[in-house]
Amino acid sequence: MMNKTFHLFHQIALFVFLCGCGGADSHEPSPPTGEKIKLALNLKPGDRKKLTVEVDSDSKTQVVGKEMVITMKIVSVMDLEVLEVNAVGEHLIKLTYAKMSMDMDGGPMNMNFDSSDPQGSESPMAAVLSGIIGQHFTVRMSNVGKTLGFEVAEGMNPLVKQQIEQTMQNFSLGTTFPDFRVDNGDTWKSAITQDVNAIKITNISTNTLLDQSNGLATIGVSGVMEGEMTGTSTGMIKFDLRTGWIDSGELSMDMSMDKPGLEVKSEIKMTFSGK
Repeated sequence: MMNKTFHLFHQIALFVFLCGCGGADSHEPSPPTGEKIKLALNLKPGDRKKLTVEVDSDSKTQVVGKEMVITMKIVSVMDLEVLEVNAVGEHLIKLTYAKMSMDMDGGPMNMNFDSSDPQGSESPMAAVLSGIIGQHFTVRMSNVGKTLGFEVAEGMNPLVKQQIEQTMQNFSLGTTFPDFRVDNGDTWKSAITQDVNAIKITNISTNTLLDQSNGLATIGVSGVMEGEMTGTSTGMIKFDLRTGWIDSGELSMDMSMDKPGLEVKSEIKMTFSGK
C-alpha cells in the first residue's frame, strides 16, 4: 500500500505540473500595451536547457478506516537538448533525468533518497528512483507547447519505463500557448485528460497573459481538476519572450479523492525553474 500511495502522490504532482494546472486569481494583469504578441516555443537545434521541479506535499489518506499523514518533498532535475526543429516549428527534444531526491515522512515507513548518494537508502522505492537517473526520453512539441509524440529509450527497466510513460505522456512547460496573438489581460483555455494508475483526471485551465516586460511573459493559469480526483490551484509562470522557454514559476494546489475504502486530501506547493 505504501508503494501505491507514493506512486499516486508522485504521479499526481507531476501530472499537475506537466499539464499546467495553476492560477493567478490574486494577480491583476498590467494595462494592455496596444500591441498583441505571439507566444511560441522558439528554440534552435543544439540548444540545451535545464528544468528543476520542487514539490512539497502534505497528504492525509484514509485506507479502510486507517489514517496516514504523509509529508513528502521531491526535487527533480532534467537536462533537455533540442535535437531538431522543423519548418512548422515542431521541436524534437531529448530529456534526461539528471538528479532526484525525495524525503517522505509518515505512514508505516519514512524514506529519504538522494541520487547523489543512492546507497544511502535501503527502501525498495529507492531502487526504482535510482534507476531513473541517466535515463532519457524524447518528446515532440508544437510551437505552442502541445505534445505531439513521445518515446522512451529502448532497454529501460520496465518498471521505470512505465512510471516515466505514465507521468510524461502529456509533457508541457507548465502551460500551452494560444494559437492567436495576445496582449495583457487576454485569456485562453486548455484541457488535458490523463489516466494515472487507472485514476482518470481532466484538468481544465484558464490562462491569462498578466504582463510582458523585461524580456519575460508572465502567465496566470487558473486550474480546476475533475474526475476521480478533484481540486483547484493558483499560481504563476514566467517565460522568456524570445525563446518561449520557461523561466520560473510557482503553484499551490488543493486536491482530494474519495473512493470506497480510500480517501485522500492533499495540499501541494510547487516551484520550478528553467534557468
